[in-house]
Amino acid sequence: GVVLRLAMGFTMIWLAVTEKALNPRVSEAVVIDFGLESVIPVSSAMWVFSVGVIELAVGLVLVLGLFTRTFAFIAFVVLTLSFFYFKEDVAGHVTFFGTLLIMMITGAGQGSLDAWIANRTRGVAGTAAPYGTQAC
Repeated sequence: GVVLRLAMGFTMIWLAVTEKALNPRVSEAVVIDFGLESVIPVSSAMWVFSVGVIELAVGLVLVLGLFTRTFAFIAFVVLTLSFFYFKEDVAGHVTFFGTLLIMMITGAGQGSLDAWIANRTRGVAGTAAPYGTQAC
């Protein structure tokens, strides 16, 4: 789980930086082509900026291993819904689905903030581990 979590997190950070921050024109063209400005009425530049910030934030949270199961579930749902809207081929994204599913099942693993919180919380008598964590 740890390697997959880090790989997914760094991939999202990479996409936020390279596709949204450094080369926004391509992403803006996608926003315009799919008419996303009519879904949420902001400019294509604001769409790309917002998606980039979200990708960067989720990537950082995954790298840190904070609320991993929750963020993996949310990303899984968003990815699934985007296929219905964009009508894209799912086969090209099977690895993302698989990675998110594994993170939902296994959690963040060792070396994560989730594990640190669980270990710290376990020290308090009568307190359950936080949601989305597992005892390490």
